[in-house]
Amino acid sequence: MPDPDNRRKQRWKLDGVPWVIAPEHRLLHVVGRMPKYHLQSDGVVMIESATLDGAMPCVSIDNDSANI
Repeated sequence: MPDPDNRRKQRWKLDGVPWVIAPEHRLLHVVGRMPKYHLQSDGVVMIESATLDGAMPCVSIDNDSANI
C-alpha cells in the first residue's frame, strides 16, 4: 500500500507512455503476485513498476511462493 511517509512504499506515475520495444517484436513479462500482499506484488517490486505501469504485456504467477 502507498505510504507517503515511507520512501520505500511510495508509488511513481509515468508522465507518458514509455517506449519498451519495437511493435513488431513480441514481448511477454511474467510477474509474481502473492496473496499476503493482496496480489499487488511479489513483496519485492510492485506490479506497476515491473510492467512500466501496464506498458509491458504480462501474465502473473499468483502463489504464496511467487517471489522465489
